[in-house]
Amino acid sequence: MRPACLELLRCPGCRHVPLELQAEVWGAQEVREGTLRCAACEETLPIAGGVVEMLRAPSEQAQEEIASIDSWLPGVNELTPLNDDWLIGLPNTFHKGAQTDIALNLPRLLELIDPRPGQRVLEVGAGTTWLSNVLAARGCFVVATDITRPLYVGLDSADVLMRHSGTVYDRIQAEMNDIPCVDASFDLIVANAVFHHSENLLETLTEMHRLLRPGGRMIFLEPVVGPLNLSGKAYMARLHDEGLGDEAYPVWAYTRAARKAGFDCRLWVAPSVDHRLRHLKDDADCAAQTSLKYRLARPVAGLLQAPVIGGLARAAFYPAALYLFGLTSIAVAQRRAASHPGRHG
Repeated sequence: MRPACLELLRCPGCRHVPLELQAEVWGAQEVREGTLRCAACEETLPIAGGVVEMLRAPSEQAQEEIASIDSWLPGVNELTPLNDDWLIGLPNTFHKGAQTDIALNLPRLLELIDPRPGQRVLEVGAGTTWLSNVLAARGCFVVATDITRPLYVGLDSADVLMRHSGTVYDRIQAEMNDIPCVDASFDLIVANAVFHHSENLLETLTEMHRLLRPGGRMIFLEPVVGPLNLSGKAYMARLHDEGLGDEAYPVWAYTRAARKAGFDCRLWVAPSVDHRLRHLKDDADCAAQTSLKYRLARPVAGLLQAPVIGGLARAAFYPAALYLFGLTSIAVAQRRAASHPGRHG
């Protein structure tokens, strides 16, 4: 943890600020081992391996997700060996390589984030922190949060990335509904396929509203699931039953919660959707899909890619498909300059 991060933190128990830093082991640019102490309630919070451990009393959902990771991680490792090279290559080293949705969407995601040197950025649900590392390399002051720590899964992965890239950013172990930072701490919040793990979107986005300065922006990408996407619902339900906490939210659940939380929200269909349509016939995974969503997509895929009328066709098709079936989407939500969360319809 960098000393400069101290001014952003508050006690996760009594909410007192500031916390007292007691450093024991220093790295090149951060405290590697030590504690944070709250003078008000006398709670001490460890700093271990540079990560501030502020997950005091994890919710039942968080406990289930942490436990489930241990069960599915060996299967992931069989599909794609997890090592330093894999981690450094993210997002281009996911199991489908550079053509995975995450890699395809990154340029557009970064364009909408528009990272600038000195901006305070919070990444929620950062996982391995590869996106935090990208933003830190562009000069942002980044704080990454997640509930998990293990290497190649959670916040401990940052040591490999920072060593390779020459970056530095802070890592805090915490839940997204209770981030232990003071109000209006950040210029930007980013969340890459994270909010569908929330059991209460309004509660989660209200917390994001608290953390952003007035006029600040939140950019998040989500695998939206529409009411007619029965296979998508079934897949998310299976992940939920396995303890990963995935919820099958339609697009209006996100936009409605964002408005009620005090945001103005705009949506874009993710570039990976276009890519999938262009390669619908030669993608083995897509060709094997028999759901209604894919059966309807195949006849119109060629029309959507036509040079002249393709743009008009997409303008008509995508909104309907987004609401009925769900399409991976990127949202930009701006915190209103003066707003009262929970009072907006």
